Amino acid sequence: EARSKPPPYQTPLLNALIEKISASPSAEWDFNAEAKKCHVTPTHFRRLFKELTGMPPQQFLIQSRLRKAASLLIHTQESVKRIADLAGMENAFYFSRIFRRKYHISPLEYRREFNAKQNS
Repeated sequence: EARSKPPPYQTPLLNALIEKISASPSAEWDFNAEAKKCHVTPTHFRRLFKELTGMPPQQFLIQSRLRKAASLLIHTQESVKRIADLAGMENAFYFSRIFRRKYHISPLEYRREFNAKQNS
């Protein structure tokens, strides 16, 4: 099924927001405020965002935070709790649970597996 596109005047605002979220997923994001910037209701904002990205803003934010965490697991030796904080997730237990749901492996196993592949 083909997705409809947001109106042309809103697309640049939404694309800029998507880039900002991807660049700084650990920041605090207020999607109701972002909806106001786009001059739409929060419900309509979620609909437009989903049309553009394929997922609602909160889900996009979580996926961006998980991507950042995965990168930190590979490129640093920080603890899982610290990585959760750096990725914008204050609860390390929740972070580990959703990380496992996305990658089908715990954060520490992810780090070990990636490092093992790099060293072989």
